[in-house]
Amino acid sequence: MHKHNNLKKWLCGAAIVGGSCLYLSQHSEFLGKNNAKDEKVKTSNVPECVEDTYKLIGYSMTDAFKYGVINSISDYVERAPYKIDTVDFAGDFQNQVIEFGYYEERDGQKTVVLTHINPDTLSIPNASPRLKKMIVDFANYHNSKNERETILAHEFGHQATDPDKKIGASIHLSEKTPHSVFEYNMTAEEFALICNHDELRGRINGLLYKREQYKRYGTSSVFNGEYSFYGRALRDGKINPFSTDPKDIANEQLFCVKAMREQYEKEHIEHYEKYTIKRLNAEHILFDSKKEDEYNKALDQVYTFIWDGHLANLNFYSTGQLPELRLTDEEYAAAATKDARDSSTRNNEGQKPHAPSLYRPQTDNSR
Repeated sequence: MHKHNNLKKWLCGAAIVGGSCLYLSQHSEFLGKNNAKDEKVKTSNVPECVEDTYKLIGYSMTDAFKYGVINSISDYVERAPYKIDTVDFAGDFQNQVIEFGYYEERDGQKTVVLTHINPDTLSIPNASPRLKKMIVDFANYHNSKNERETILAHEFGHQATDPDKKIGASIHLSEKTPHSVFEYNMTAEEFALICNHDELRGRINGLLYKREQYKRYGTSSVFNGEYSFYGRALRDGKINPFSTDPKDIANEQLFCVKAMREQYEKEHIEHYEKYTIKRLNAEHILFDSKKEDEYNKALDQVYTFIWDGHLANLNFYSTGQLPELRLTDEEYAAAATKDARDSSTRNNEGQKPHAPSLYRPQTDNSR
């Protein structure tokens, strides 16, 4: 889910970033190159149906990579199917909430949807020429190829962690992603954390898409908006995406996840509070204390990305390199209530109680 709640924030940078759209070619920077794959990742033969392969029907992003159908995030963004919604925008920068892209179930299928913004200047005939220009510029920016494809990268990131098993069910892929990250055996609190980690994953996937574009064209202005921090780090020499030194690569990977995580906790986590609580109450499966807690497995799936021609696991949480994400007070309360209710159910079933919470946010300056 990729949205803005206060569109006034965008206006501050519109004049700077509005004209910086890049022309993106139809071919990946990795296409045709013999990049070394991670030894742990096995590439299998793709199904014989050429149409399914070409349109990526039935493949999540990571599955398409495993089967050699794509070599980069850019490949997937340029070829994978999605739907388009149109939203009329008449200049309500203060109150109108626009979801620029989202991943939802439609007609029984999980679908990535991209929003096309229609600049509606006719419904406000008394608007000043300046306001009309602002409305048109806003629409042009968010309808631009660069912005649209970054949003697609974000939403296709969600599709990889929560794939639709119905689409392409007839395609026999021996290593197809078996289930959603929301189906692992974990406590309610861990489920709430996964909801937030999954949103963070989408944002990181958008960053890595821009990184691919930078490596292709060498223009750091591609890192605008919420991704500006990466461009600054580039110019300051803190990271080098062209380096082949394992230490530089590890440094950049940790930098990407850490910086996006800090930004998410500071600016975005409250916006997803209602979403997390709603999904928690609707989808969390009773934690089975007789089975393995699979939270870390869910994290591994969330943080598996396509990185320079191979799959990279950027789960720095299970390794202790990054502290756990915080939950908002409301998320924590909802998870605690659900965990208490689940504990009562488990007791009635004769299961052992699970370990106490490890993730309670601090009450000082953690926000």
